[in-house]
Amino acid sequence: MNQQPEIDWLERFQRNNPPSFRGGYNPDRATDWIFEVEKIFQAMGCPLIQKVTLAAFMLSGEAGIWWQGALQRMIAAGTQVNWENFKRLFLEKYFPRDVRHKKQVEFLELKQGEDSVADYVTKFEDLVRFCPMYDGVGNEEDKCVKFVSGLRPEIKQVFNYQGITHYHELVNKCRVYDEDNRARVTHYKSGGPMRNNKFGSSSKGKPYTKFAGNSSSKVNNQGFVQQRSQVPTASQTSRGGSVGSVSHNNCYNCGKPGHRAYECPLPREITCFKCQEKGHRARDCPKNKTTEVGGSASKPRATGRVFALSGAEASQSKDLIQGMCFINGTPLIVLYDSGATHSFISHACVSKLKFPVSSLSFELIVETLTSSSVSTSDVCLKCPLIIEDGSFPN
Repeated sequence: MNQQPEIDWLERFQRNNPPSFRGGYNPDRATDWIFEVEKIFQAMGCPLIQKVTLAAFMLSGEAGIWWQGALQRMIAAGTQVNWENFKRLFLEKYFPRDVRHKKQVEFLELKQGEDSVADYVTKFEDLVRFCPMYDGVGNEEDKCVKFVSGLRPEIKQVFNYQGITHYHELVNKCRVYDEDNRARVTHYKSGGPMRNNKFGSSSKGKPYTKFAGNSSSKVNNQGFVQQRSQVPTASQTSRGGSVGSVSHNNCYNCGKPGHRAYECPLPREITCFKCQEKGHRARDCPKNKTTEVGGSASKPRATGRVFALSGAEASQSKDLIQGMCFINGTPLIVLYDSGATHSFISHACVSKLKFPVSSLSFELIVETLTSSSVSTSDVCLKCPLIIEDGSFPN
C-alpha cells in the first residue's frame, strides 16, 4: 500500500513570501500582518495544527522573544496552543484594547466630508473590521445604514429613502452618482462647451473670451437680448453685468470720450431715475407724487444704456467680451460691459427658463447702439448672478 509523501508545509508557506513581524508599537502593522498570514493560510489550505508553527516562524526580533515567553506561559497554564489563542495573545500585545476602542470610535464618527465616495469607502472598510456589530454575518443592513449616515447631505438625501440593504450595490450606486456630480461641476467651472479653440486661447483661467463675431443665429439661440423685447434684471454687479459691451469709450459720468466712468477724474454725479435731475436719488425725489392725467397716474421714466440687443449687433463689434455666468443657478452665455447701467435678458430666454417677471414703477428708456431707444417696464427680480467665484445677490 503506497503512502502519500509528507507535505513540507514550511516550504509551501515560504513560497508565498509571507511578511515577517519584528514587534514594536505599530498597531496597524500588527493587524495587517495577521491579515496577510491568514490570507496565505487560506490559499494553501493550511491545516489548523500547522498555523501556529508557521506564523511563529515569521516572528523575529522583539516579537520572537515575546512569543517564546508567551508559549512557555501557555504550556504552564495548560492553555491549548492553537491559532485562535495565538491571535488573541498576539493582538493583546500588539493591538491593545485602547487602540481598538479608538478605532471603533473613529468608525462610528466617520463622515465623508470633502472626500469622494471612493475615498470614503476606503476609510469605511478599513475601520468597519474593528466593529463586529456592523461587519459580522447577518449585519449587512446595519452596515448599509451606517454607510449612508456618513455621506454628505446632498448624496444622503438621494439614497436614504431607497432602503438599499445590499452593501456593494449601495456603494456602487453612491460612487457613480458622486463621480457624475463631480464631472458636471468640473464641466461648468471650466466654461463648458464655450471653452474651445474658436474663442482663442487667451481665455484660459477666465469665464469669458473676446467675442469673435461668429454666426448671429448661434448667439441668439444662447439667450442674447432680442431687439424690441428686452427685460432688465434686478441684479447689477460691480462689473456692470450687461449683455452688451459699449462700442465707444464715452464716459457715463462726464460724457467725454477716452476713458470709462470708473476712471473719470470728475466727482461722480448722482442722477435721479424718476425726474432725471442730478443731485439726488429716486427715493429722495421731490416729485415722488405722480400727477393724475385722464383719471390715472402716469409712470415716471428712467434711462438706461445697452449696446448689443441682438447677435447681429454683437457681431459688428470686436470689443465685446463673451463669457458665461450663472443666473438663478442656470448657466447662460452673456456679453460683458463694465459701463452698462443694467443687465438685460431676452423675453425668449426668460420664458424658457421660467423666470418670474414683475413690473417696474416706471418706464425704463433704453438707449441702443443705433442711437434709437426702446422702453420697457418689465423686470426679473430675485435672480442672483454668479460670475467666476463672485456671487452678486439680488
